[in-house]
Amino acid sequence: MSSSVGKVSSVIRASSTSKLTSFTRRGNNAAAADLMSGVVAGETPLVVGELQKRSSSFPYKWIDRYAEVYASTCTLVYWGSKGDCISQPATPRGKRQLRAVNRYLAPSPPGDALVLEVTLTSGKEMLIRLPAEADRDRWFEALTTLLHNTGIAGEASAL
Repeated sequence: MSSSVGKVSSVIRASSTSKLTSFTRRGNNAAAADLMSGVVAGETPLVVGELQKRSSSFPYKWIDRYAEVYASTCTLVYWGSKGDCISQPATPRGKRQLRAVNRYLAPSPPGDALVLEVTLTSGKEMLIRLPAEADRDRWFEALTTLLHNTGIAGEASAL
């Protein structure tokens, strides 16, 4: 991990201390969680929080999720809720490797101003909606810096 990714991680931790401090949870299930997620043992997530993921099939509903992003593998791991994450860290709802991130611009509904469009290494796109503008900006900054510093994508941009 490059030193600048570590710096971004520190800045993000400092700006959302209460969320990350309460969620450094790699306890007895650490080995199982690490096998599941492909992250470095004991790695602290770069960014964590509640979000909504748009389903990948019709009728394309927004579904509540709790997610973590790991810098070592550029991986987004998500569960049905924060409670699921804590009680069952080895059984997430999904795990996706990230390639790029963009702010999503759509004329309506107004909540779409809080959406990020994430391109996966598979080439598919995933839409995630954050609860507030500050959360969207925090996730966008973290993902953009991570993906830029890993050389995975030059596509990360603020449209």
